[in-house]
Amino acid sequence: MQSRHLGTIELDGGVGGGAMDGSVTFGGRTVPVRIEIDFPSRLGEGVVNDVDMVFDNLAFLDEMGRTTIAEGAERDSSPAAPVFREWAQARGGSASAEDFVEALAVVRVLVLPDGGADNRDRVVLTYAADDAPSLDTVRVKFVEPTGPELTRSYR
Repeated sequence: MQSRHLGTIELDGGVGGGAMDGSVTFGGRTVPVRIEIDFPSRLGEGVVNDVDMVFDNLAFLDEMGRTTIAEGAERDSSPAAPVFREWAQARGGSASAEDFVEALAVVRVLVLPDGGADNRDRVVLTYAADDAPSLDTVRVKFVEPTGPELTRSYR
């Protein structure tokens, strides 16, 4: 199968699931990409088109991801809040959530096109602050059918 963005899709794995690592250019940088497919036997043009649609719309997904992070950065119960607080504290505590979101870059894209009822995640964008690489990352999961959700990930 041929992807417009990733070239030939060749999965590692077997009947229990397959994956492929690659990269795309986004935001002026090369971003690692991983595709995980639960049912490799169903890999066909439709699944490849779904994967390509993610990359066709990556700027839109990034915008939604950043909005989700901005909304959660100052909410204590949000996974983005502790990362934002650490980042702001390193800047004297006066930085805004908007400054934080602007400092973030997409550093990984995970695409899960066929998860079914057991795994409703379809795309996961991982963000890191370019000016603070030692901080934890923030992930935005695009969940079917509810939309974006924040999760905290650790380096």
